[in-house]
Amino acid sequence: MRKMTLLAILAALLIAALPVSSVSLPAAEAQDKTVELTVYNQNMALVSETRPVALESGLNEVVYTDVAAQIDPTSVSFKSLTDPTGTTVLEQNFEYDIVDSFKLLEKYIDQEIVVETQDSQVYQGTLLNASDNIILQGADGSVVMLSRDQIRNVNFPALPDGLRTRPSLVWLIDTDQAGDHDTQVTYITNGMGWSADYVMLL
Repeated sequence: MRKMTLLAILAALLIAALPVSSVSLPAAEAQDKTVELTVYNQNMALVSETRPVALESGLNEVVYTDVAAQIDPTSVSFKSLTDPTGTTVLEQNFEYDIVDSFKLLEKYIDQEIVVETQDSQVYQGTLLNASDNIILQGADGSVVMLSRDQIRNVNFPALPDGLRTRPSLVWLIDTDQAGDHDTQVTYITNGMGWSADYVMLL
């Protein structure tokens, strides 16, 4: 059984022009979080989470981390129990970046990295392409193309901004009421099952 949530759509230019507060809620830090599970057949479960969230009046980005990795994104529903009529979901996304070399290279397009080849040659430059081959542009404007099998190491200065290494639900929320909100999130996820054993005493 699935519930489809109708999301209000706001023009991108209007959203970009307004200030947005950001709230991130790792599961380990949500002390008052409660979780209810209803497990069905075929390794499917309905998850209902309640967490307190501090919201500013206006636009807020709310992030739930450490949610189930096998979420059905179309089943997700967010609701403020504190002010359900004055709180609206404008945008909703499920984000989970599995950290591997390809994902990191994608995030570093147009940024500087250092590449070491199998024959110990070192190249430093701006990453222009990271699909089949790595293309770097040096500080002098020169361009070098390296195939994946030529590369021994790629050095990144840091993990790129916006990389979510744990399953996360991200919402853009508009609310009239500033302050603490009790929020409820429900979703369907796969990968959960149950079994029962019985003991008969005679």
